[in-house]
Amino acid sequence: MPSDAMLWNDIVALLSDRSEIDVALPLGMESNGGGPAARAPPSASKAPSPSDPHSGPQHARGRDLRRHREAMARYRLEHRTRKGELERQEHLLVLELRRLLEESKALRTSASDGRPDRLVELQRLVHIDDGLRRERAALEERLVVHEQLRRLLVRDVCSTPAPPLTLETSEPKDWQPQINGRWIQFADDELPFFYRPQTDDECLQHVMRSLEGLRHMLHRFARHPSRVTTTECLGWSTEHALEREDPTRPVLRYRFTRQARCRHSSIRELQAQAWRLLTDASVVQRMYTTRVVTTHLQTLSDGSIVHLRNVPTKENHTRFRHVTLTKRLTCGEHLRGGKNSAAVLTVVMDSDCCRLLPAKTATTTTGAEALIKDGGWSIRFIEGVDPADPTAVLVDCTGFQQCADAAHAQHVLMEVCAALLRLEHMILAPQLLPL
Repeated sequence: MPSDAMLWNDIVALLSDRSEIDVALPLGMESNGGGPAARAPPSASKAPSPSDPHSGPQHARGRDLRRHREAMARYRLEHRTRKGELERQEHLLVLELRRLLEESKALRTSASDGRPDRLVELQRLVHIDDGLRRERAALEERLVVHEQLRRLLVRDVCSTPAPPLTLETSEPKDWQPQINGRWIQFADDELPFFYRPQTDDECLQHVMRSLEGLRHMLHRFARHPSRVTTTECLGWSTEHALEREDPTRPVLRYRFTRQARCRHSSIRELQAQAWRLLTDASVVQRMYTTRVVTTHLQTLSDGSIVHLRNVPTKENHTRFRHVTLTKRLTCGEHLRGGKNSAAVLTVVMDSDCCRLLPAKTATTTTGAEALIKDGGWSIRFIEGVDPADPTAVLVDCTGFQQCADAAHAQHVLMEVCAALLRLEHMILAPQLLPL
């Protein structure tokens, strides 16, 4: 039976005509001399000897395997090295990513922790801005109104006669000093009169009588609302009535109220402005549109002042006069009500403290003088009228006055409006100047 080597040689002989095919014996198979062991390459000039230990197909196959193993070993080594480097880079990238994530988380946490405070601050600033815008619009509107009033006052002042608006008189030299009093001349062309100073007790009686009259007036307004005329005047709520208790001397009763916000002034400062309005001659000049003549008669121990002044009339006459006592009042001092308040009270004194001379001893050119003996008014400032707004202050001007006739009462009501507008300008002017 032929061996495997012989069969392999026969197959090689059959395929020997294909010079392009190079066939090598399998590993472990040896030539038996029956044919060529392998086909020599075309470039070889001499076939290798079968007895050479470094020649033959088996040796070539082994050399290729060794080279392949070495190449695979180098590949595996390079692969492990490259894989180790990639793993180290991946580990570093993971650590960097974790660090960035922690920083981002910390930033988000800090931002979320401070966000409510910033939102509250933003809302507060928005509210402040809205309040400033509204206040600016209100101030601009008030400036327009005050400009209109200023033009009106300038026009009225220009139409006022040349004589001075106020006149301070002294005791005439031709008259001998009297006991318990003194002689005073109201004007050069009028009769002098004798004034007897009032004691503190007498003035207190006048104050209590006037306060009782004001309370009685408010009670009549509440009990007979149909007799009261209610109107609005430049932001003031007004109530007034003209009652003829005496056919020859009607009595005008009025009340002006307004609620305002006073952030920069206390009620004591408002009271001081009202005091200036009623006692300072320089302010009195711009308080009325008609000529006002005032004479200082007495200063009491508590600072109250007694004046003799004319009642403003449309004809600029000074024959209607009254003796007034102006006094400061605070809450608990003859003022009823539990709220904190301050007021300035003016009382028309109806006593016989002023005694005129006989008509034959004077050379008057203004006609008979009439002394009005019934009246009183107060300007009161009340805090705490609005629980929602602690800066709200109620301004209450209440008064009554005896008048000559209905036309005189109407003119007195107009003069009260002018005085309140003057008071409003005195209060607002210091606040508007810094702007």
